[in-house]
Amino acid sequence: IANEKTINDETINNETINKENINKETTNKKSTSKVRLSRGSIAVSGSDVVAYASKFLGTPYLWGGTTPEGFDCSGFTQYVYKHFGINVGRTTKNQIYDGYAVSRDQLQPGDLVFYGKNGMPSHMGIYIGDGMYIHAPRTGDVIKISPYDRKDYITARRVIR
Repeated sequence: IANEKTINDETINNETINKENINKETTNKKSTSKVRLSRGSIAVSGSDVVAYASKFLGTPYLWGGTTPEGFDCSGFTQYVYKHFGINVGRTTKNQIYDGYAVSRDQLQPGDLVFYGKNGMPSHMGIYIGDGMYIHAPRTGDVIKISPYDRKDYITARRVIR
């Protein structure tokens, strides 16, 4: 880690977000992670996750949605991972504690990326590589691919090993 201050603090709209608090909280909860592989020893790759998630491109956003008829952001990520036997929380605020923290320079396809304000997540998606992520953005929109490098980026989590 070249510059601890750069990694732990981020300025968003003139507010400094202390990522260290999130990482401490998530580290403390690491031993009770909700990530469980229920398909035995099947290896799941990030590219498998991205390929499956991509099948839902164009699916409408639906607040509270958890099925291919309509997804919200966390319902989408939960549904995709469940397909591979990986259980994550239902909401963005739950999923930010699943798996383990990953720094921006270590992102891999399949990692969960989180966005919000003051360290509180309000949106998320799945990193697909090349600076892009797949997500269910908002009411009136559809699942799509967008640049992941937003000003309200908080953190990333890896839920596959």
